[in-house]
Amino acid sequence: MFSGCRGLEEGARLGPCRVPTNFAEGFRRRTRADKARYYNIAQASLDESEYCLMLGRDLEYDDPKALLESAEEIGRMLDAYMRSTLRTSDHRSRFRHLSG
Repeated sequence: MFSGCRGLEEGARLGPCRVPTNFAEGFRRRTRADKARYYNIAQASLDESEYCLMLGRDLEYDDPKALLESAEEIGRMLDAYMRSTLRTSDHRSRFRHLSG
């Protein structure tokens, strides 16, 4: 997508991989604070990806409209999950796996 611009290509390729990785790591954390930390890192990785796509567009490498729309949707889902996590008590989230 961004051949000729190594840093931009690397950011556009690695950023999206970091989003689900950090989300998964946060999911297994026991406290709300730990979960929120990793979900926030996932949000930051998504922001990095969006920036690379916008910069690539501005430099006229490609038109990433569909990818940017997907990133916005993923961002909304991460925001909702983060809000839900912060509202859930540590006790319920810590022992949820034992009830099912």
